[in-house]
Amino acid sequence: MKSKKYDVAISFAGEDRAKVRNLASALKDSGLKVFFDEWASEELWGKNLHEYLTAIYRETTLTIPIISSAYSRNQWTRTELKNLRNSAVNNQNYTILPIKVDDSAYPSELSTIGYIDLRTISYDEIVNLVKQKLHSVSKADEGEKKHDVKTYHVIPRFNDWAVKRSGASRVTAVYKSKKEAIVKARELVEHTNNVKIVVHKTDGTIEKMISDKKTRGKAK
Repeated sequence: MKSKKYDVAISFAGEDRAKVRNLASALKDSGLKVFFDEWASEELWGKNLHEYLTAIYRETTLTIPIISSAYSRNQWTRTELKNLRNSAVNNQNYTILPIKVDDSAYPSELSTIGYIDLRTISYDEIVNLVKQKLHSVSKADEGEKKHDVKTYHVIPRFNDWAVKRSGASRVTAVYKSKKEAIVKARELVEHTNNVKIVVHKTDGTIEKMISDKKTRGKAK
């Protein structure tokens, strides 16, 4: 996998800036590459922000949307959230890690993705969780490169599940259930050597891997 410009980017409404500043600082102080708009004012100046930020999120491994009442009612952040969800669908190694900061309704766009609540967890704990997510993504990709393995991913796609070959720009096919997607992925690689299937959870992280020797049989 090509090295990303940022490890983490934070999507948020202006009203939540103080909380986000503390989170961004904790992530940066831990050694991670973080995109936080206050630290990129020169880059942002004079740019089409919608196009620029969309490009930034494509160059980020993990994105943290800060879910709040302000985030939910702001048209800009709602559009941004849809773009993030599309990025996750089109890139199996792209992960969204929502953090709630109040009692506002959870966005429907993230209905299949788990979240944590900033009111019940420390910044240090969030930093550790983020690093674990990054390690999971990196480990999967390093294994693929080391063995030159052809990889197909079973990934969440809105309310459905998709099969997508690693490196492809589009999904191979979409299915109603995770079980069906796994079965079809196995059928797809049945006569292919040196291949594996990576099954993801609803939050985009890896649940399990199935090697070419195990691709036959029923989905678990």
